[in-house]
Amino acid sequence: MHNEEFAGKNGADDPVVRESWRRIWWMLYTIDAYYAGTLGTMEFQAMEVDATVGLPCEEQEYESGTSHIRHI
Repeated sequence: MHNEEFAGKNGADDPVVRESWRRIWWMLYTIDAYYAGTLGTMEFQAMEVDATVGLPCEEQEYESGTSHIRHI
């Protein structure tokens, strides 16, 4: 899910589904960072992953199905 190719392979040629996969990855990344900081464990495992997936698009693009991949 952290690779750019994942959304394309699992997105069923639907830009909304592809964007959903990208958003899921970044939500997992954010939650991992949140828990690492909140719990004071500093075990931020997602930081060690070599993510190539683009950043989420704007909400308007997502809802209209015209999302554009943003690279990190």
